[in-house]
Amino acid sequence: MSPEESRNRSTKREAELVRQIDDLKRQVRERDEFLSIVGHELRNPVSPLYMQIAVMSERAATAAGSQVDKAWVVAELDKLTGRLDYFVGCLNRLLDVSRLGEGTMDLRAEPCDLVEVVRTTVDSFAEIRRLNISVVQDGVASLPGTWDRMRLEQVAGNLVSNAIRYGVGRPITVTVDTDEQDRARLRVQDRGIGIAANELPSIFDRFRRVGNTRRASGFGVGLWVVAELVRAMHGTITVTSELGQGSVFTVSLPREMSHD
Repeated sequence: MSPEESRNRSTKREAELVRQIDDLKRQVRERDEFLSIVGHELRNPVSPLYMQIAVMSERAATAAGSQVDKAWVVAELDKLTGRLDYFVGCLNRLLDVSRLGEGTMDLRAEPCDLVEVVRTTVDSFAEIRRLNISVVQDGVASLPGTWDRMRLEQVAGNLVSNAIRYGVGRPITVTVDTDEQDRARLRVQDRGIGIAANELPSIFDRFRRVGNTRRASGFGVGLWVVAELVRAMHGTITVTSELGQGSVFTVSLPREMSHD
């Protein structure tokens, strides 16, 4: 080997080492930011829980004649249930990240109707009613197939939640139909802030949040989980977007999910 070839090989080796070090540093930064976000998100529902329980205990202890208003108790218990649901949801998302990262996610195929699954999922969002967001559901009246129903709900729920979060209160369109290959297709369109062109290639990366802003809630894993679940069901997901005009996420799935 000539001296020049040796220098070139050494230079390439050094460049590769620098690249690997930079990649490790990036992963450490992402991990630290993720842990910070996890602590913040899990603390959000827990702290009010303690306060609410303390208020209920004090109210019960000081109630005149040992009587506590039933309607007030029911309303407070509903609030507690909501916060506990949020907390459990956070834990489930963390478990999904772990399982998907390890390749141990269990999928169970069963006959179901994609239209009914999506409609039920959309109707479950209290934010839609609270924020008075118009959601248009169009496409076919029924689309039967064999999928993991729970994971379909998760895919649709994450996409709708994303549309609510970044849709700035504007109308959302959810469409279920088939493509040219008779594959099931789900499209969720918002008309919100949109995604910059330079962010689109990494939008499905783990720990990625639109705009990389701390004002956005969540762990930054929702779209990554969606992409991994869609991939596990042998489907594809794509996104088109324009800043200030909103985004369209399109999921395409085979009508029959294999059992492997």
